[in-house]
Amino acid sequence: MISRSIISRVALAVCIATGVASPGQSHLQAQPIVSTLPDWDGAAAAPLLSRDFVSASVGQTFTTPNDAAALNGLSLFLGYSPLFFPFDQDLRFHAYLFGWNGTTLTDLLWKSSIQEGAIEIDLTAQAFDIGGVPLAAGGQYAVVLSTLEADPFDPALAFITQFPSYQNVGVVDFDAYTGGALIQSYSDNWGDLLTAPWLVNETADLAIELRFAPRVDVVVPEPSTFALLASALVLLGVPAARRASRRDSR
Repeated sequence: MISRSIISRVALAVCIATGVASPGQSHLQAQPIVSTLPDWDGAAAAPLLSRDFVSASVGQTFTTPNDAAALNGLSLFLGYSPLFFPFDQDLRFHAYLFGWNGTTLTDLLWKSSIQEGAIEIDLTAQAFDIGGVPLAAGGQYAVVLSTLEADPFDPALAFITQFPSYQNVGVVDFDAYTGGALIQSYSDNWGDLLTAPWLVNETADLAIELRFAPRVDVVVPEPSTFALLASALVLLGVPAARRASRRDSR
């Protein structure tokens, strides 16, 4: 039977080792957020997303915070624009997450289902659950809205069964976010959208909020921790060896 003294010594060794090794436990950061909403007046907008003779796509580039591991979701603001054709409110689009190299889109990382454009003139929040797409800390990425896949404009049907349609997108009309910028593309086909340089507006940003999953920091215990644990085990072994020696000598 194990004596109470041995049990107490084992418990003491475990407590000492655990106490010293506590810096090696996982540390969960607070949820990182990138947002231009505090700088937005709640009304500024422009008809940046459209189905037109030259389809328009719009986006926002961003830099992943150093304490973020993945993108969980985003929110931006859309409103129906009666520009030119107030009788056509029908517009569909996809939201996307791409890599970004400073001028063009790179890898497609996420794509939403087909979304319906807003039917009210007042701007309303459009929220997207991205589901935790892993991102590199400090990496450059772009959130994009485009009609090119969901609702391409066919000039042959113009003013017959299909009309140009526009969505106002909430914007901050100054450089509120230094880690990214508002981007636009007037490419009229999907291939050009992915390969052609985008227009980068460094003096404006979308009214947008990006929500990230925090990075989990795991600090490896220092070698001294293991040395202390080994010393504790030795201290436990010496008395046990002495008692065994005494029993053998009897």
